[in-house]
Amino acid sequence: ADASCSIQSSLQSPSCKLGSKSAIKGTWIFPKALEGHAVLVSCPTGFRLINQSGSEVQQCRECASGEFMFDSTIPMLPCQTCPPQGICPNKGRPVFNVKPIESSMVLEGNVTEDNLDAIIRSIAETLGVD
Repeated sequence: ADASCSIQSSLQSPSCKLGSKSAIKGTWIFPKALEGHAVLVSCPTGFRLINQSGSEVQQCRECASGEFMFDSTIPMLPCQTCPPQGICPNKGRPVFNVKPIESSMVLEGNVTEDNLDAIIRSIAETLGVD
């Protein structure tokens, strides 16, 4: 699943690829001049903005592995290859001179597997990693 989903500018009927997440991504506006039609103006980190003037289909298309998006508000800006001397967290802008963080944690008491999974997910979400 590539999580891309394109819709018609009226936001009435999402048209997702088989296996794609159905959530509509990005920031949409409804300019008065377009009388109820939506315009996609930006995408989440790691997604390319597809929004050509006069085009009915608008979408946020995820960058491939090893690529990043410099600015997800510029229509049709291509994803760039992440430089070998940096890392591109969540397919966002490169970060350089990164040193890995090592840590340990001791959990006391009756920690169930479900509790441990919830703790791990919470820490990962806080750090912005999968």
